Amino acid sequence: MKLKTYILSGGKSSRMGQDKGLQPILGKPAIAYLLDMLQPLGITPVIIAHEGGYSQFGVRVIGDVIPGKGPMGGIYTALSDAGEDVLILAADAPFISTAVMRALLAQQEEGQINVIRYNGRVQPLCGIYPAVCAGEVKESVQSSRLKMMDLLDRFPTHYIGLEGIAEIFHNNNTPADHAAAVNYLRKMNIKCFGKLTDIITEPAVPAYPTTVQAFKDHLQKAYPALATVGYKIALNRQIVTDPGTNICEADEIALLPAFSGG
Repeated sequence: MKLKTYILSGGKSSRMGQDKGLQPILGKPAIAYLLDMLQPLGITPVIIAHEGGYSQFGVRVIGDVIPGKGPMGGIYTALSDAGEDVLILAADAPFISTAVMRALLAQQEEGQINVIRYNGRVQPLCGIYPAVCAGEVKESVQSSRLKMMDLLDRFPTHYIGLEGIAEIFHNNNTPADHAAAVNYLRKMNIKCFGKLTDIITEPAVPAYPTTVQAFKDHLQKAYPALATVGYKIALNRQIVTDPGTNICEADEIALLPAFSGG
């Protein structure tokens, strides 16, 4: 994988009130989810940011060539730094999946801007920007024509259509967005197996920290049918026998039905 990759995190984060890429989601900086996603693809990105906290991730960090120009300015910085085609992501969309990346890389058209259209919505900050568009991007930055969709309308663009769960392109821009991101990951950390999947269609997420017993009570209230089903709870792949065991929001919770014979 030779395509140079840049994660844009140079915005002011004015609506969030703190740097979006560094803000923890379940104890892990938002940008770290993207770094972990890229690792299986053999991609080591460059981060475009202005906060000193990004040095902790062990990757190259650069500032915008022309600050204050939004995502367009970030793309200009990436193209100027790379001198070749670049893959662009944004730190405020931390849940983009490896599957999306593989589709983008496999279906790209040479010489065009390539972006994902996910569930019918164009995602300009999940795309490949060719070196040949650098002049157009530079002109846009210098003239403060900063709307990304305008750039896609002016330059040949290939749209790669994908469908999937909406949270993959969750934008983490405000405190309300952050709360939704936390809730999404909490749900993702609750896994059901066997016949329990017929009962628990949407796991009821409790307030953390909690205990195993309190969590079971919470589920029982949300899903009364559980009263007739025997099941065990595992935390981080270990079955729990003590109902007083604490559960924190980062724990992986598995609900296991009783096996045949008990």
